Amino acid sequence: MAKLQLRDFNNLFVGAMLMATVAVLATAGIATLRHMDVFREDYTLHVIFARNIGINVGTKVKINGVEIGKVSAVELTDNGAAVLSLLIAKKFAPHITSTSVAYPTRDQNIISDRIIMITHGATGSPLENDDYVRADEAQDIETLVANANALFGRLTVMLDAVDTVLARVTDTTRTLGAIIGKDEIYRDVKRQMARLDHITGSASKMVDELDAKVVNPVAERADTLVAGAAEIVAKGSEAMAEAAKLIERANATFEAVNGMMARANALMAAGEEKLDQADDLITGVSKMWLIRGGIPDRTKGFDMTEESW
Repeated sequence: MAKLQLRDFNNLFVGAMLMATVAVLATAGIATLRHMDVFREDYTLHVIFARNIGINVGTKVKINGVEIGKVSAVELTDNGAAVLSLLIAKKFAPHITSTSVAYPTRDQNIISDRIIMITHGATGSPLENDDYVRADEAQDIETLVANANALFGRLTVMLDAVDTVLARVTDTTRTLGAIIGKDEIYRDVKRQMARLDHITGSASKMVDELDAKVVNPVAERADTLVAGAAEIVAKGSEAMAEAAKLIERANATFEAVNGMMARANALMAAGEEKLDQADDLITGVSKMWLIRGGIPDRTKGFDMTEESW
C-alpha cells in the first residue's frame, strides 16, 4: 500500500513538472513572438531617394528616436533612383502625415548604422497604405563632406575662370589685353567718335535746311488750303440751310393750295346737291293738280311765249 502511494506521488510530481515546463515554454514562446512583432498589424509606405547610402532591407525606421518599423524592400527605378518600402506598425499611422519627411541619418553617432528618420506630421492628413512619404537629403557626415566637395569643385571652376580672364587681360596680343594695355585702340575709337559726331552734325544741318525750305512752306500752304476748304464748307452749309428753308416754304404753299382745292371741291359738291334738291322740289310741285302743266318741263328748255304759260 505504501509503495502504491509513493508511485502515485511520483506520477503526480512528474505531471506537475511537465505542466509547469509547458507553461514556461508557452509563455516564453508567446513573449518571443510578441517581441518579434508577429501579432503586430502593419502597413506599407514608400519613399524615393535619388541616392541610396547604406540603406538595406531590415534598416530601422524611427520617428523622434522611436522605432516604428523597418525597410522591407529596396528597388531601383528606370532613372536609377532608389525606391524603399517601409513596413510600419499601424498604431503609428497618425504620426505620419502628408507633411512628414523621410531622410537617412546615423542612429546615435557618426559610426552607427544608418536608419530612416521620419519627421512627426503635426498637420496634414495621415498617409494610407502604399502612399509615398516625401524624401529629403541625408543628414550625416558623409553627405556633408560630399556637399562640401561639390562646393569646392564649383569654387575651383570659378577660380580657373578668373585665372583665364586675368591671363587674357595681361596678354597684350589679345583683344582684351590690347584694349587695357595699349592706347592705339583708344585713339582709333576717339577718331571714329569724332567722325560720327561730324556726320551727325551734317545730317542735323541738312534736316534744318529741308525743314526751312520745304516743310514750312508746304505746311503754310496746307494751312491756307485748309482754311479755304473750311470757308467753302461753311458757305455750302449756309446754302443748304437756305435751300431747306425754301423747300419748307414750298411744302407749306402746296399744303395751302391742296386745302383750298379740297374746300372748292367740297363747295361744288354741296352746290350740285342743292341743285338736285331744287330740281326734285320743282318736279314735285309741277305734279300738283292745281298748277299741273303750269311749270314748263326743264328737259324741253324755256319757251318765253305767252302760249306756253
